[in-house]
Amino acid sequence: MLYAEIKALSNDSTYRRISLGSDTTSSVVTLDYKNEDDSIRAFISSDGTNGLFLNATGVDVLEFNQIALKYNSTSFSLWINGEEKDSVTNTITLDSLDKIGFDSGGGTDIFYGNIKDLRVYTTALTDEELTQLTS
Repeated sequence: MLYAEIKALSNDSTYRRISLGSDTTSSVVTLDYKNEDDSIRAFISSDGTNGLFLNATGVDVLEFNQIALKYNSTSFSLWINGEEKDSVTNTITLDSLDKIGFDSGGGTDIFYGNIKDLRVYTTALTDEELTQLTS
């Protein structure tokens, strides 16, 4: 699980990403300020290109938001400020996620923003724990 308490420096329709990936595989999960105003997205991919997207709109990206991306090989959910905003089930095998990046995981979409907290959990939290963590 990837957790961040972040805010954007501006709301100017550019991508800003925090990624969890690897130097040796193309698996990646990202939390994004999307290229649409007031929109947050999560991206999960085992090959670096094709993958799953989870989206939340109507989020004030200029304020600190507590965001969690919960994932395993078949279930994915995006939590923002105490609420589950999106979820999807699908099968994706993620290899070795051991490198934090303040970009897309490939050097693009640099994260320009403020970070209060950033965590990686190696075990999934319950929905109740996610509500408490992101509230």
